[in-house]
Amino acid sequence: MIKIKIRNLLILSIIPILFIISLFDHKDIINPSILTLYALLSVSLILANRKMVFKSFLCKYNLLITIPIIISLATSIYNQISFISNHIFYFDAIIQQFNGILFLSIGIYIYRYHYNQFNISMRAISFISLCSAAYGLIQAIIYYITNNSILRIKSFFYNPIPAGTVWAMCIFLPLTGHIVPDLILKSFYIAAIFLCQSRSSWVAFTIGIILYIIINRQNISKYYIAINKKYRILLWIILVIVLAIIIHVPEINTVLTNRLFNIKSGSSGEAYVVRSSHAFYLMNEIIHDSPIFMVIGHAVGSVGRLFRNSPLWQYSGYDVVDNTYLSILYEYGLLMLISVLYVLVKAIIVLLRSIKKVSCISKNDTTYALMLVIGAITAIFYDLQFSMTPTLLMMLMASTVLTSKSEH
Repeated sequence: MIKIKIRNLLILSIIPILFIISLFDHKDIINPSILTLYALLSVSLILANRKMVFKSFLCKYNLLITIPIIISLATSIYNQISFISNHIFYFDAIIQQFNGILFLSIGIYIYRYHYNQFNISMRAISFISLCSAAYGLIQAIIYYITNNSILRIKSFFYNPIPAGTVWAMCIFLPLTGHIVPDLILKSFYIAAIFLCQSRSSWVAFTIGIILYIIINRQNISKYYIAINKKYRILLWIILVIVLAIIIHVPEINTVLTNRLFNIKSGSSGEAYVVRSSHAFYLMNEIIHDSPIFMVIGHAVGSVGRLFRNSPLWQYSGYDVVDNTYLSILYEYGLLMLISVLYVLVKAIIVLLRSIKKVSCISKNDTTYALMLVIGAITAIFYDLQFSMTPTLLMMLMASTVLTSKSEH
């Protein structure tokens, strides 16, 4: 009994600890390989129940994911071996790829066989993510006091875009379980999402809110009707006044104008030219690629190698494409892209069933599917593979979509 409790506690701690390590994996204080080592230790704990693990990955529904993963990893390893003689190394990229596979493995196992621990772990992540948003807001306040201008916050993350992605996903996770305290706490998320100034996060968050309202329309209507009519009118008046004040704050107005209406001018215009030129260049390479590479890809790290050897490199010095799906198509091929789209379609089906109020879809399943869709939207505008925290969340949410409700 004691051994079982200890094992359950260890399983419960896996996902929150992975999340915390992933927040710092780009910093000097924590080497990225530490994340891999802890993930490997977690998998070794899971492998104590080998039959369940193999059942999870070899079932007929998950083979569409398992086969491309094996092929892509084999391709990456072969690619690295072939380049060693030229002193070209892609170990960091392979580690990132390997981490993604470990995250998916951990998620599938825990969600399927330790469902309650998974849900508790995600609530813990919700609080940790909220702390990162609060830290970003503190940075913004200090910066505004000292410089009298608004900081584009990124908190613990290496870039504002993955920061906004994580916050836009985690805002839908439960916190205290009570409506009023949750709304108050989640206002910090909203402020952080705005101040990260990531258009992709704004779009994803807006779509997420719309979907959330549609899915929970009955409960929202019930709570709204329960409020006294006079107070409802007062709330709307207060909301309109607050929004009007916020929009007319000069600094906020400047952020909205620059991020929404000056996309093709100034520094935003330069970034737009670089991103679009890189996307078109990569699409042209894919179209004219050989059939075998179109199917299995060029291996992880090949997008960077392509751009560093392209005419664009001397002008931009930029070796990535800001679109995860184009990156997947070139590096992992059609097989992997089809697998990714398969998972996204399954997530959309979960949301559609939730909208239709299908009884077998739980609230947690709906939340995780919604988070996956939000992450998938932001992935259109940057390469998700370079940030481990959004990658971890996406793999965990993918594992919930791949897991049958009947197998909990």
